[in-house]
Amino acid sequence: MDNYYSGSPETLFRYWQDGARAKKFLDGGTRTPVLDEVGTRYHTYYSDSMWLDVGTGAGFPLHHLQRWAKPRVTAGVDISHAMLQNHMIGDAGKVLGSAVKLPTRSASFTFVSSFFCFSDYPLLDPFFSEMTRVCVPNGHVLYVDYAKGDEYWETRRAMHGHNGIVGNINLRSPKDIVEAWSRFSVDIIDCYVFEAIVEGKKLGGSLVLPSQVRRKFMVCLVAKQ
Repeated sequence: MDNYYSGSPETLFRYWQDGARAKKFLDGGTRTPVLDEVGTRYHTYYSDSMWLDVGTGAGFPLHHLQRWAKPRVTAGVDISHAMLQNHMIGDAGKVLGSAVKLPTRSASFTFVSSFFCFSDYPLLDPFFSEMTRVCVPNGHVLYVDYAKGDEYWETRRAMHGHNGIVGNINLRSPKDIVEAWSRFSVDIIDCYVFEAIVEGKKLGGSLVLPSQVRRKFMVCLVAKQ
């Protein structure tokens, strides 16, 4: 697996403290199709669950997925105070903390998720270790992120180089994710790439994009043994 990385953890931390940037994540944008897929396919797993969302941001994925089913308890952890201030679920427990040392007891949640976060980092083990730790035996962990071949992030990387992108450049395949999970006591239920064709103009920014862009997302659901 290519280990691309840009900047430093400190740079990434500062990047996510911006309040104006946080408000941009109150909408799913071109990520919404994969969330529709997740809600349709996995709502029975998080229905009536004790749900922890890692790297919860402004909470759009959690908010959107509750169209299909409601958890019993919802909590989110994020490194960004600005993101948590803008979180879309008012009664969710919101905790300022790091995904590499989750501020919760072991075996506290029946469903643990992360959306669009870990492609910021070159290694998955620290995050998978913590997500597994806080999940109850027979509980479930859901990982959703950008995948190899995603035309938006591949275009950004080609155009700006590694030093021009703060995060989202560690794009992975199902093989990469299965290999990472193999080091933990889990059973893989699903691991696949979801594709969606979106309008290039909806991605905005300074990139020159075609009228249609192929977005690719990793989706992986595992059960803790």
